[in-house]
Parts: sequence; structure tokens; C-alpha cells
Amino acid sequence: MRSLAIWGGSFDPVHWGHVQVAEAAIAQVELEAVIWVPARCLFHKSRTGVASFADRLHMVRLAIAHRPQFWLAPQTSDWARSDYAIDILQALQVYYPHRQWYWIAGLDAFRSLPRWYHRQELVAQCQWLIAPRSLNSQFTTQYSCQQVERQLAQEAIALRWQILQMAEIEISSSQIRQAQKWGQSIGDRVPEAVARYIREKQLYRDPPRN
Repeated sequence: MRSLAIWGGSFDPVHWGHVQVAEAAIAQVELEAVIWVPARCLFHKSRTGVASFADRLHMVRLAIAHRPQFWLAPQTSDWARSDYAIDILQALQVYYPHRQWYWIAGLDAFRSLPRWYHRQELVAQCQWLIAPRSLNSQFTTQYSCQQVERQLAQEAIALRWQILQMAEIEISSSQIRQAQKWGQSIGDRVPEAVARYIREKQLYRDPPRN
């Protein structure tokens, strides 16, 4: 059976670190593709200093262009209108039936898995690929994942997971937004097409003051 991996996030903006994670998943697991799913709503962020869903979606489209194993999630009228992981998975299962599913998660997001909506159903249907943070050692990442496994086991939820073997990521979206705000170069942190789009749209720059 063919396998697909879901890679979701705010991607505000998408950067080389995100691409590196997806490439590690392709290299480590026999995948048909990685499906990129930009979050529609950024509930955890303030209203200022963030890009719209349309801008973030387009930046992901630019970043993954010409990479046949990177797919953008379908953007049609009946696509999942919720950012809940279970709703995203079920919507993708309709579009891509008869697949084995993986879910890519950064370590911070993975640590919160025991609090996710409908986690019992979600966890059972996916294998989990964990992208370690640059400041975490392999041992710390392993320990954190084992903690999540134990927490879910208390709810009789069996978790299948593995850590992505990859170089440390020294890039963050927040650093890029800050650099763009102050007019600093971001060209080495995002794909060229994304950097050009950010410049042209003047994303993450403070609005002019009257």
C-alpha cells in the first residue's frame, strides 16, 4: 500500500527548515509524497505581523514547485474547513483513498499530542514522524517522545513513532519575520521565489504611520 505524510503548520513564512523536514521524511520513509497543509487560522498569534492564509498558501506553493513528491493539500470548496488534525486527515483520506498515513510533527507540537482533539481516532490512523528542534539533543528528543507515548498509553492509545534523522535546523519563521520587519536580508533562509514574494508584497513590514 502506498504511503502519504501530512506536514501541517502555519508556514508564516515557509522556509528552508520546513523543506528540510519534508525531505528527511521522504528519505527515511518510503513515501509517495508529503502533503503540505497550511493552517487556515492562526489562533495562537496576534492579528498584526502575520500573513494572510492566501499569502501563506501561495508561499508554500512557490516553495514546493518543481518538487514532484511535495503536494499542496487540495483547495476546493469541500476541503476541510477545520484546522483540527482529525478533520484534515479525514478530508485527505477522501481525496487519497487506500493509503497508509504518516503525520510529520515538530517536537513542540508532538508534545501536545495528548491534548489534541479526537486523539484516540487520529493517533490510531497515523504513524508519527518527529522533527527534532535544533536545541534538543537526540537523547532529549527520544525522552520527550517516550513521555508522550506513556501519556497516551494511559488512555489505551497505542502510538507508533520515529524520529527523523536530519541535520539541526537553525531557522525559524519568527526570526524571518523579525528580519523582514527591520529590512534585513532573508534570502538565505527561504527559497528565492518566496523571498521575492515577501519583498513584493511587503509582508511582515510595519504598516506606515500617519
